[in-house]
Amino acid sequence: MDFIKNIKKQINYSFTIKNKPPTAVAIETNSICNRSCEYCPVSIEKREKGEMSRELFIKIINGLDDLKFHGLLTFHHFNEPLIDKRLPSLIEYARSVLVDAHIRIVSNGDLINEDSILDLFHSGISELRISGHDEKASSRIEKLISNYSGDYKNKIFFQRFYDGSMRMSNWGGTIKLSKKYDKLMSHPSGGCKYGQQLTINYKGESVICCRDYFSEGMIGDHKRNTVKEIWNNSSKVRKNISLGNYEFDICKNCNVPQSS
Repeated sequence: MDFIKNIKKQINYSFTIKNKPPTAVAIETNSICNRSCEYCPVSIEKREKGEMSRELFIKIINGLDDLKFHGLLTFHHFNEPLIDKRLPSLIEYARSVLVDAHIRIVSNGDLINEDSILDLFHSGISELRISGHDEKASSRIEKLISNYSGDYKNKIFFQRFYDGSMRMSNWGGTIKLSKKYDKLMSHPSGGCKYGQQLTINYKGESVICCRDYFSEGMIGDHKRNTVKEIWNNSSKVRKNISLGNYEFDICKNCNVPQSS
């Protein structure tokens, strides 16, 4: 039975994943988050302040174009994107090059207002997702969205995280979730979708997964190599992740289901 399942996974990989560009790319342009939520690794260990240079950002975006990328593009890893004041201009450049990409901004909402909403959409984003991490902030954002009557209302989404209604990640085993948040499905033993994605931290390093807080699974440095080189050179490890053959501890200890 396991043999048949493995054959099916191999066939699925060969026809739907192999030699394809990433389904999603996350580019972290700055390192800072202004929050320290108990269900996030930022609450365990703070990161040094830093930001990706514009030159490196442009190199990555152009490299994604060379790779014919047209999937989901985000600007977060363990940061709050809106802290980077360059964000609208960076989005503008990304949109001018990756015309078919779906650009999503995910924010904790603390810096969101009607002006910033307009700035983001005028820059070229496809949607805005806001997460609520305490009652006061969530109430403010929900009121803002409710009263917002602009053209982009149907492209703004909100979700409360702090109230225990969401299934939470243990971030590759980096944190131990309290009972309030430990409502996850089982480990993705059948293969993980993150093997099809590319995560780039503010230093320009590609890590194996968006859950990799400590950059344990390094697969490339965009300051030294092109996006195409890093993507192609990491094909073996990404294949193993897609098939459920985990070699990194963060993969072995992760409890985020494939379907999440």
